[in-house]
Amino acid sequence: MPPTHYETLGVKPNATSQEIRSAYRKLVLKHHPDRSSDPASKAIFLRATEAYGVLNDDERRKLYDQELQIAAQRRKAAQAPPSAKRTTTQRQPPPRVSPLSVELSRLTLLYNRGQYSEAEKVAHQILRQDPRQAMPYAVLGDLARSRKNLDEAQRMYAYAAQMDPRNPVYQRRYEQLLSSTHINATGKKAKLEADHPVPTMPALAAGITIAGSMYLAMSSEASVLGAFGLVASWTLGLLVLLFLCGVITGACLSIGNYLDRFEAATTTATGRSGPTVVLGLVAIVNFWAAALIYILIGLVQRAFNYSTTRLVGSTALVVVILAAGASMDDAIDPMQVLLWGGNLTYLGALVGWLVADAFRGG
Repeated sequence: MPPTHYETLGVKPNATSQEIRSAYRKLVLKHHPDRSSDPASKAIFLRATEAYGVLNDDERRKLYDQELQIAAQRRKAAQAPPSAKRTTTQRQPPPRVSPLSVELSRLTLLYNRGQYSEAEKVAHQILRQDPRQAMPYAVLGDLARSRKNLDEAQRMYAYAAQMDPRNPVYQRRYEQLLSSTHINATGKKAKLEADHPVPTMPALAAGITIAGSMYLAMSSEASVLGAFGLVASWTLGLLVLLFLCGVITGACLSIGNYLDRFEAATTTATGRSGPTVVLGLVAIVNFWAAALIYILIGLVQRAFNYSTTRLVGSTALVVVILAAGASMDDAIDPMQVLLWGGNLTYLGALVGWLVADAFRGG
């Protein structure tokens, strides 16, 4: 029989909230993967986090205590004489069926449509009615992660994995986030935070882009796209630089811990494509249109994703720098670079992010 959450934290069933927090804090500081080399520490840390998530929430703790009581009654009934077992079985009420399937479908629909503000409200409404539903926790985890609130995201994913342990997506997201964070103990508070950014990586990307801009200013290449009016002045060197600088920028931001993991940012907990990929599809037509759509949706839905924001902003900066270099070349029209260069650069940035993320630890 597995240990109860109380046994996992080493507290009594009537422990106070302060005692539960204190016990959890001690286990975190001792068994967090960043602090312990013991192979068993990861499993202990995961169980402790799940236990704390339940016992630190009054409603969930009340439900858990009821489940423990029911389990104890069942064990007692199993040990009773056959006649007593029949009586106990006859008196048990029929299992309750959750009436929230419609609301869960609505939550999935809102989230997949990008209506994040409304989806967040529906997720909280569902959990107030039934805190044992896994999907709302996963959605709230995605939203918290997109805002770089990693401590809250880690907690939501832990709840989702606990409520639906057979769903590999929830467990993978929880473990992935856990492995890419470190413990920061300040006084009595233990908080999970992202790895520290590496300032030299964006500087490296900017330096390479500036060097590319200088090349454009000094080159004397002939156009290779004369048949295409919108980009008729583009040269082979410009084409290569737009894509290559995008690849280098995406890779440097990823390696420097300025972007989330590629899989988490491009796929939601519901299995649909994230905003970064959707913007990439729009950016194939025009990057600035994609950026405008992202800004408008972000303002209306409060749905800005820190990774997508940084990627879009960096792409815009790369295009502006290369357009400045093109303005010093008599053959290249800088407005053509400014208007259409982002299409190629954003695609390159996604490729660079994907490749660099494959080599990141965790």
